[in-house]
Amino acid sequence: MMSLILKIQFSLIILVLLACQSNNTPSYEEGIAQCWKEMVSIEDLENFIPLTPDCITGHLLPVINETSIGGTPINQEYFKGKITIMNFWFSACAPCMAEIPGFNEIKMKYGTERVNYLAIGRDAKEDIIKVLQYTPWQFDQIADADKLIKDTFKLRWGYPTTFIINEQLEIIHAFSGGSTGEDAFQRIQDQITPILDSQLKQ
Repeated sequence: MMSLILKIQFSLIILVLLACQSNNTPSYEEGIAQCWKEMVSIEDLENFIPLTPDCITGHLLPVINETSIGGTPINQEYFKGKITIMNFWFSACAPCMAEIPGFNEIKMKYGTERVNYLAIGRDAKEDIIKVLQYTPWQFDQIADADKLIKDTFKLRWGYPTTFIINEQLEIIHAFSGGSTGEDAFQRIQDQITPILDSQLKQ
C-alpha cells in the first residue's frame, strides 16, 4: 500500500514538473505564418500597407546555433535568463550604421549582468572586423548570416530590424527602419530603453 502511495506521489510530482516546463507561447514559425497572412498583396498598390515586425511579438525566438566572431556560442543557453537586444544589419545600410552609437550607449547604461547584446550581420567576418575598427560596436557579432536571416528568421522587413527578447525567449518588441540623421541616436534610445526599464523592474 505504501509503495502504491509513493508511486502516485512520484507520478504527481512528474506531472507538475512537466506542466511547469511547458510553454504555451506560440512558435516563431507560427508567428511568421500569421505575419504573411496579414500581409496585403503588393500587387494591389492602392491598398498596400507595408508590414512591420510587430506581428512577430508574442512568439518564441527560433532555435539557433551559431558562434560570434569573438568565439561566443550563440544558442538557446545564451538567451536564457537574460533580456536580449538583437539587431539585424549590414555595413552598406546607412540607417544601420547610424544606430550604432545609440546601441553602445544602451549597453553602457544597462551593462551585461541581465542583458545580452547581439548583432546579426550579412557581411563577411573579415568585413565586419574592418567596420568595427573605425565604428566600434560593443555587441556580440554573428557574421556571414544571410542563411540564418533568410531561412531561420525569414526576415522580410528590411534593415535595420531589432527584436527585444525576454528571459523566457519570447519576442516582446520588434521594430524596423531607421534614420540616417542625428535623430538616429535618440530614436533607438526611445524604442529600447522603456522596454528594458520595464523588464528589469520585474
